[in-house]
Amino acid sequence: MFKTRKPYVSKVNVVPAAAGGPVPKLVQAGPDLRAGGVILTGDQRRIFIVSGAQPLGLWVAEGEIIEGWTMVAIDANGALVKRNDIDVRIDLYR
Repeated sequence: MFKTRKPYVSKVNVVPAAAGGPVPKLVQAGPDLRAGGVILTGDQRRIFIVSGAQPLGLWVAEGEIIEGWTMVAIDANGALVKRNDIDVRIDLYR
């Protein structure tokens, strides 16, 4: 090796977080859920959901939980799911 070769030094200064400092707020991504169809009858409301964990899909009714998200409401255009304080609309046609 040549004498002028130097080790790589990053130009970005990394400052370690202070102990007991503020914790960054986590941002929760929306669900990986897609609507494939809806069944609405007199006593039944179901939506066909496809996801990364369920690539072949499954029928879900109101009140059921899928991948940590609770199916709150189902209508002709899609559904509303909820996790903690986050509500997400899953549209049938998007």
